[in-house]
Amino acid sequence: MTRRPLILTLSKRNRLPRTITGDGLILVSGKKPTNIKYEIDVVQNIDSVSAIGKVWGNISHLYQLWMMPVLCLKLENSDRIEVSITELKKEYAVIIVIN
Repeated sequence: MTRRPLILTLSKRNRLPRTITGDGLILVSGKKPTNIKYEIDVVQNIDSVSAIGKVWGNISHLYQLWMMPVLCLKLENSDRIEVSITELKKEYAVIIVIN
């Protein structure tokens, strides 16, 4: 049985998760999966919900994926979301969730 992603806090108004953390994989066609740890902050705007976060993993693998516009992030609970890497730092990469 897979462990559900850890939801650190819930919004009091709409019960959306504010921060989700866990272990996951970045999946890309034609490449080996990259093991990562993720932390995603969910933000509600006036008319939409957006998410931005960080992933920690092998930085050389993340560097190879940096220029790809859409990546698949497989969460701990096997859900998959589309993300894009926007920045690379020394220890982590910054991602945005697409859609």
